[in-house]
Amino acid sequence: MEKSKKTLALILGLIMAVTMLAGLSAGAEDTGTIKITAPAGLSLEGQTYDAYRICAVKQSGDKFAYTLLSPFDTFTNYPGSDTTSLIKYISGLTDDSAEMDALAKALWGFIYNNGQYGKATPYSATGATGATEVVISGIPLGYYLVYGAGGANSGNVVSACALVTTKPGAEIVLKADVPIIDKYVWNHHDDISDWIKWTDGNMGYTPTFRIDTGVPIMRSYDRYRFTVHDMLSPGLTFIPTSLEVWIGGMSSWDPKRGSATAGTEYNEYQLVFPTTAHDDHVGPCYCTFMVVFDPDEFIKLTPGTEIYIYYSATLNSNAVIEWPGNPNDVRLEYSSNPHSSATNFTRWSKVKVYTGLLGLIKVDGEDSDPLAGAKFEVWTDPENESSALWFVPVPNSTTANYNSMNSQIGGITWLTYAKFSSMAIYKVANANTANATKVLTTPASGEILILGLAASYAENGTAFDSFGNYWFIETEAPEGYYPIEDPIPVQLQIFSSYIGQLLNVDDTTNWKIKYDTVTTDDRIVPVQLASSHFMPVPNSGTPEFPSTGGIGRKIFIVGGIALMSTALVSLIVVSTSRKRKAISER
Repeated sequence: MEKSKKTLALILGLIMAVTMLAGLSAGAEDTGTIKITAPAGLSLEGQTYDAYRICAVKQSGDKFAYTLLSPFDTFTNYPGSDTTSLIKYISGLTDDSAEMDALAKALWGFIYNNGQYGKATPYSATGATGATEVVISGIPLGYYLVYGAGGANSGNVVSACALVTTKPGAEIVLKADVPIIDKYVWNHHDDISDWIKWTDGNMGYTPTFRIDTGVPIMRSYDRYRFTVHDMLSPGLTFIPTSLEVWIGGMSSWDPKRGSATAGTEYNEYQLVFPTTAHDDHVGPCYCTFMVVFDPDEFIKLTPGTEIYIYYSATLNSNAVIEWPGNPNDVRLEYSSNPHSSATNFTRWSKVKVYTGLLGLIKVDGEDSDPLAGAKFEVWTDPENESSALWFVPVPNSTTANYNSMNSQIGGITWLTYAKFSSMAIYKVANANTANATKVLTTPASGEILILGLAASYAENGTAFDSFGNYWFIETEAPEGYYPIEDPIPVQLQIFSSYIGQLLNVDDTTNWKIKYDTVTTDDRIVPVQLASSHFMPVPNSGTPEFPSTGGIGRKIFIVGGIALMSTALVSLIVVSTSRKRKAISER
């Protein structure tokens, strides 16, 4: 009997425990998870997604009972709102339909435009570093509007609107898209001949740039802002008339040429020159020019359509010399909210244009003393005088000029003020530039420094190409010296640890010159420019002829007197003969 009582007590205890657990379970609302997953190629790092609960839900088997929550119980901006409740309207929609997109857009507009932020507090989550998904967890079951927009300068997700029912877990694969943009420059070197991230040339060279972008998926948008911001460094001068915009890819070969006048419309876009700039490299006007697409026209373009923008810019006399290079950046401003004018920016895409330098020092061939007064021309073809380069002299007599020049060549430590002020400095220029000259003249130091030269390039042990080949033609030797008759060959070479790429934040190019150290032999000696900047060019002269003196002088004097006496005698004889002849003729 006692045993039966204990068993009954145990059973009653278990029943009570189960009942209590059941009561606790019924009192606690079930929770679920929404996972937002990025499509291939997009990152969700730093992206915040908000889940707004539209309806509460009660579930029994495969049956669901929904209850609208405040403030959405006052939402009426949907088709049939005068005859159909929102819950019935939603129940009649199909996944991924245009109607679902329209409803999501209208719901977000209701939140955004009607001051409902404080009334509809979302559940939120933000993507971690390198994230390709964002998980909003621990949220009550219900019907949700999920909205997200890319953070400032993130260059990632634009926006995503989706309606989901949280069962214990739901996944949204983003149908949103972000436009991408990249920039290239044509590289003319023999081993490359392609659109890559760098090129080089003489000052005055005009490289061509290409911007690659395309039409993104513009889901939920009525109009779409799409503006290209292009920023050239001071060493590059934009040529507005060169601008071409190709919509639809290169295969159509139907460029839409831009107007050189700021603000003038041309088909789908305008070329705009901003009047203000920000020095933080972040502000929307920190650029040289903008290609502004009409938002009402751009929205009509087919997603995935390729867009190419071409233009040229001249490497000018402000160009930075050697490895710092002359950057040219581009980024894209694009719509980030279908219900406002808010925009985001992609990251900057960069290319660089390089130019080099070399120097020579005119010296005596015997004692290597510097020589002044030598005159040179620099030809790119030793057989063609018309290939001579033109130059402009650079002032070098003040500290201000020194600081400016030292900055332009990247702060190379060998350029001390004493060396700077004693050498003759020239920049490559066009023939029509003021004070342009083809003649380089050595000063008392014998040193000439030339800025703004293209270089030769080679990859993987191949031969250097001809783009950095120069010939110094001595047109006049220093006084007392013979001029060098043959052209003096020089090659400026550019190297890099990056194959085909001289670019990135930590790029380190390596410039060298090679030359014939003595013009009478065949030795070619490579000299790294960073340590030995000047190619020695020796001149020679003949020692002074021996002077006359001593017995030689006496002989010369005696001989001279004898000659003079003979001449005098001859003159007397001739004169006497003429007199006799005259008398006899009488």
